[in-house]
This record gives sequence, C-alpha cells and structure tokens, in this order.
Amino acid sequence: MKSLFMNFFWTLALLFSAMIAGTPSAFAGVNSMSYQGRIIRPDGKPVNSASVMLKVQIRSSGIENCLLYEEMHTLNMVNSKGVFNIDIGSGVRSDPGIDGGVAFSEIFSNRPAVLGPFPFCEEIDPVTHVSIISSKTFTPTPGGNRRLVISFNDGMGVQTLEYQNLSYVPYTVESMQVGGYEPRQLLRFSPDVTTNEMDSTDYNKFLHLLAGTYDRYEKPNQLNEAPLPTLSANQTYRWTGASWEAFTLIPLDPNSNLSDIASPADARDNLGLGDSATLDAGTAPGNLVQLDSGGRILDSVLSDNVMVGLTAISPLVKYGTYNTPNIAIGSGTITGQGLRWNNSTTTWEISKLRYTDLINNTALSPWPTTSCLANQYISWSSTTDAFACTDFPVGSTTVQGVLQVGAGLSVTAGVVSLPDTVTAGSYAKVTVDSKGRVVGNVNLSSSDVTTGLGYTPVNKAGDTMTGTLNLPANGLTVGTNQLAVSGGNVTASGNITATGNVVADRMIANTASTTNAAIEVQGQVLSKVYNAGASTTIDWNNGNLQYTTANCGSFSFSNMYDGGSYTLIVRGTTPAMCSFSQASPTALAAGDFKFVPTLQNTNGETVFTLLRAGNKVYVTWITGY
Repeated sequence: MKSLFMNFFWTLALLFSAMIAGTPSAFAGVNSMSYQGRIIRPDGKPVNSASVMLKVQIRSSGIENCLLYEEMHTLNMVNSKGVFNIDIGSGVRSDPGIDGGVAFSEIFSNRPAVLGPFPFCEEIDPVTHVSIISSKTFTPTPGGNRRLVISFNDGMGVQTLEYQNLSYVPYTVESMQVGGYEPRQLLRFSPDVTTNEMDSTDYNKFLHLLAGTYDRYEKPNQLNEAPLPTLSANQTYRWTGASWEAFTLIPLDPNSNLSDIASPADARDNLGLGDSATLDAGTAPGNLVQLDSGGRILDSVLSDNVMVGLTAISPLVKYGTYNTPNIAIGSGTITGQGLRWNNSTTTWEISKLRYTDLINNTALSPWPTTSCLANQYISWSSTTDAFACTDFPVGSTTVQGVLQVGAGLSVTAGVVSLPDTVTAGSYAKVTVDSKGRVVGNVNLSSSDVTTGLGYTPVNKAGDTMTGTLNLPANGLTVGTNQLAVSGGNVTASGNITATGNVVADRMIANTASTTNAAIEVQGQVLSKVYNAGASTTIDWNNGNLQYTTANCGSFSFSNMYDGGSYTLIVRGTTPAMCSFSQASPTALAAGDFKFVPTLQNTNGETVFTLLRAGNKVYVTWITGY
C-alpha cells in the first residue's frame, strides 16, 4: 500500500507527523495497519510522558460519518524522542455498543451492499450543518475510502487531529481487478468451497462438456451414444446388437391360456424357455397344465420331457377339493361365514365362528365358566388372560349404560334425569320448574338483598357509605382501579404497598409536618446501588447510584432526565480518560458534558457526580481512591 505522510498543527501548537503503512492481502483478512509518527511540543522538545493515551477511530467518509471502529492505546514515550509506532487493530477495542463490533477487515470492504448497523453516526445536516447523532447503516461504494481520526492526551488534555482519508486501504482489501479481468469475467466459488487447481486436462473436459462432445455424459435422445427411435404406445427400447429399435410388447389376455400367444417363437421369447422346451395347456390328461372349461387349473403335473429323469408328480391342487383332508369348496349362506373344522365329523364345514371357539394363551376358553350375576359386567384380566365377571364399582368411576339411583337421579347414555319432586311455580324473585331448575326471573338487584344485613349496602356509583368500614387483616384489594381520596388523609400504621403509582399532593413520612414541602421525610431515604458489572453502557433506570469495574473510556448513557442527580463510580484502576454521551431518550453529545476540574486522565478509582439541567450535564469528579 502506498504510504501517506501528513502533518498536523494542534491548537496547543503540538506538531504531529504520521505515516500509515500496511500490507493487507486481497485474499486474506486484514488484521492491522502500522501507524507511525513523532510528537513535538511547542518548545521543540519531544513528548516524554510515561502514559500517553491514543484513541484511534475509523469512520465512514460520507455525511453520515458513522463510527466503524474504535480502539485505545497506552504508550510509554519516556526516552522515545517523541517517536512512536502502533498497529491499528491490536489496541483495546471499544465495546460493540460503541462501534458496532464489525470485524476489522470488514470495515474496509466495499463489497457488501450495506455495513452495520452502527450505534453512532454523526450525520451533518446539509442545510443547517448541525451534527445529528443517529443510528444507521453505512452504504459502501466502489472505490470509496475511509477516515482516520486520532485523539491524543499526554496529560495536558484531549486533542483531536483533523481526519485523514484512507484512500488506498479499501482498494487493497478488495481489488477491483485480477490480472486485468473484472470480477464478472471470472469463475468464482463461495468462500466455504475448497477445490484443487484446474489443470489443462480438466480445462479441456470443461470445453468438451460445453460443446456436447464429452464421452462421460449421455447426449439428448441418445443411449450408449446410439440414437433412440421414437416410441409409440405400448413400446419400449430393444437393442439389436448394432442399434436401438422400437419394440412392441405382446399383451396377454388375463382370461386366456398361454396358447393365445401369437407363435411358439413369441412364447419362448416371453417365457424364457428357449428353443428346446414346449408348453402345453389344455384339458387332456398329461399336459403340463390341465384346465377346466372355464380356464381354471383343474390338474397340474410335470411331464418327464420337462423334468428329465423324474417320474410324474402327483396332482398338487385340484379344483373343488383341498387334499388330505378334502375340503368341499361350496358356497356360504350367511355373510361372515368361514371354514370351520368339525372334529366330531372330521370334516371342514362352512359356518360362523362361535365365541366359545376362542382360546387364550393357555389353550383354554377365556370366558367365565358360569354366567355373570345381575349388576355385573365382563372385564378382561391380563394376569389370567381371560374374561371375568366384575361388580360395578361404587364411587367416582364412570359407568357406561344406564345408572339408576333409587327412585331419584338416573343417568342414561350420559343424560341425567331428575324426578319431579318440586311444585312448579313462581317463588320470591325466581321461577322454577317441577325439577327445581330456575327458569325465569333470575336477575336480582343489589337493593333486593337487605334483610338481615344490619346496614344499608352501597350498591351503585354515587352512593355514600355511612359509619365505619372495618376491614379484615388482609386489607382492602382495589384491583386494577385507583383508590382516590379527596379532602382527607389515608393513614396507615403499617406499610402501604403498591405495584403501580402512588399519586398525592403531599407525601409526609413524619409524625408531624413542619414545612410545606411536597415530600417530607423524617429518617433516611435510601437509593438502591446498582452494580453495572464491567459495562461501559449505563442505563440510569437501574438507579441513580451505580458502579462499574470498567476502566475509564467512552461511556454511553440512557434515561438521564432533566433535573436528575446521578452518581457513577468507575472502579477501574488503569489510568485513562473518561468521556460521556447519551443516545436516548434525549441525545446528549460528549460536548454537552461540562467537567470541573478540567477532565484529565483518572488515577485509580473515580467518583463522578452528574447534574442534568436542560440539555447540559454538569460533572464534578474526584479520582485517586
């Protein structure tokens, strides 16, 4: 990459010269860039501090000015003569809530359609030229560059250099041409595909494939490099020894015998019998297959000329009987009949099976030996592998069928029937039928229930309760509505607990009020302390007093409201510079935070007290704890 030499003259008259150099490869991830320079004070002497803080920012080059990358470097420049060298990309990177956490190499790539989103983009309004902090994405463009912003603090305050354009970095990370060819002219693979190089043999195969001359793949309308003829209905392909021909299959009539085949030659071809065997079928005895007049197999033998050296085999199956013992194949008379063996006559007969014909795994009848009693039912016992007579259970067991309870309630097929035991008619405020069911006049007003209460009930809006309302020990529950008190006090000797808001003109936690303050408290008022862990993102909704184990750096706030008083304890012990900003609900830039004393590097644990008044935050801080 081409080196860039640039000089800067700060407002404190510090001369800063720098060089950016790097060798990122277009085929590997860019991990760092070398940044070199020398710092000279106005008196001509070089910086000689033991702890010099450098903050490096890389931003987009458009008006959106998005913060793409931020890191911190701590330099020991004792005896350095002001010369330093850092690798951008190897410093302590800021939290992803600050710069988005995008990989170092990706922020220089102009290939993606968009980059981001990034938490902080300080867009410059083209009309008012005012910086607008927003959160958006950055749209790279071919040939686009990036901006490098360096902030420096050697103990005399933070100084920020004018940004530098990194014009050659994106071109190096993402080359626009390879050997003079544009990306659209190259054969590319996805990043996760690994393959060997294509040699000249593979290249020639690729050309043959495009030309249709490759011998490893069949061509259209060819098989084994021989043309395929056009087929008609019921045809298939057959090889003649030199070419393919369209071959018509010979259909067989399912109700005919094999003599329906056109010729003996066709029979041999289809049945695979060759030229030395014959197939006889007919009604004459001795044929290979003997059929009756209806085409059904009547007898079947294999002749000696087929099974050479074997005598004729006795008949296997004859129409009308099944051998040993014979089964007369007759017709049933009732649906559901089947073949059943009758041992008393030693014959097969056509009849329905009886339930007593069933046996269990002990070869015994699974049925009870005696009839079941009244109110019993048949149940299966898995232990005896048999059915048993079982009494209907009494209790909550579901009973299928009809359940009669004395002369009263009865249940038939799930329907409950009630006896007529009540005189139908109209009663006070209700009307019932003969079974005692309410059928009319069921709406009662609150004024209908008064007898025996001992007091006049409050039953509608606008009613006034007289006397004392005594509540039980568990108190009064108001539900989702508010408990409103006008012109009086709500007094409680215990706690008043509310999950919602408690709204009052005055709140007095005191035995006697001495002022007209809106809130008056006798005793301590505690604010819960919130542990933010090691985070640099502080949400003040967690409490007005918070602490973090992070070192000083860039802190991002949210929910800091006008008129609020806040305390942040930074327990990191590494000396560093703290800066604050807020994104929501009201955006506050780092410049809106005013520090007394003037902000410098911290020196150990530090306590920051922040008071927001309007859109400015006044900060006092004590360090060195």
